[in-house]
Amino acid sequence: MKNKRFLAFLSVLFLIIAAVGILVIRKQNAAEPAFNEEETIEGVRFFYYRSIPGLKRAEDADLVVPIHKSYEIADKPYILKIDRIWYSKKNIYVLYHVENYDQIAYLGGHFFTDSQKSTKFIKYDPHESVGRPSERGVLFNNGFYSFATFPVLENITDDTAEIHFEPYLYIDDVEYSFEAIVLGVEQCIKEEPVESYKLEASAQINDSTIEFYELEAGISSNKIYFSYTSPNLEIIYGFHGSIQTDKGEQLEISGMPNIALENSKHCYYIEFPPFNTIPTSLKLQLKSLDIVGTENIVAEIDLNEINSDGRGKGNKEFGKELGNIKNTTITLESIAFDEEFISLEIVYYSNIESGPPYSRLKAELPILE
Repeated sequence: MKNKRFLAFLSVLFLIIAAVGILVIRKQNAAEPAFNEEETIEGVRFFYYRSIPGLKRAEDADLVVPIHKSYEIADKPYILKIDRIWYSKKNIYVLYHVENYDQIAYLGGHFFTDSQKSTKFIKYDPHESVGRPSERGVLFNNGFYSFATFPVLENITDDTAEIHFEPYLYIDDVEYSFEAIVLGVEQCIKEEPVESYKLEASAQINDSTIEFYELEAGISSNKIYFSYTSPNLEIIYGFHGSIQTDKGEQLEISGMPNIALENSKHCYYIEFPPFNTIPTSLKLQLKSLDIVGTENIVAEIDLNEINSDGRGKGNKEFGKELGNIKNTTITLESIAFDEEFISLEIVYYSNIESGPPYSRLKAELPILE
């Protein structure tokens, strides 16, 4: 992968708020209809590719298993066809279509192993697991095409030879159940190739440094590795940004980073959706970092100042400034208590006078000692 400069302004939102002035971000599309009609099978394929990140590369790596199992639906002209299954590291995707049906058909089901055959599974409502929220599927050739997403199994052992998928289908608010499909573990659960690329991108954030040094491009997910060094023993617990590739893809990155090295508190990685096409260059926009620091505020409160009704209850408006940290003024607005509880109203006032880069406190529950 071509190394690139990290185009971003950075700041610390105690945390670090960042903005990128030179990176043009595509606006999100307006809400799309629940399904569209396609005129060609290529349009159906494109629906799958835009809806399931990494699917095209999974096909190229022979990770998607053809099924071609048909189920006739009693007293109806419809036919359910389970076309393919991709058992990825993150999810199980079941690609299906229903012939002779021009509305949304919701596929549910359960994956299980031989040891779970006698288990009575609770059937869930599959409406949210079919397709994606903005596009549940597509119509083509008088049929509905979509996919259903399931969690991977956690009880796969070295002795597990087969897994089973027992589907059911909702059409016109009526449920139809079908016999299970049997899959060989070696047939559907395969090692996914991962490509690694060295990165040389860094930025100075006040007296701290963030450096991105490696990208792992997997088929189910990507990982970007970075180090964060600070003289203040700060720890990152939130990362928010996006990546734009030269292939036209834009991927959002948001979540809690993991520690990358067992013996290091400074190296992290964060996962984000996979590329559909491996890029030759990319731009990373870091929007903010959430950071736990070591600064604290010490304040004393004279309870004699609080109005008391003589029955162990009291309250008072204070408006007392407690201190300033990271461009933020912390104020004790009021205090109230009774025999069991004490309630403090603490307000953060940001003192930001210009745009990024800047740092400020993030309003979360304070720790009182």
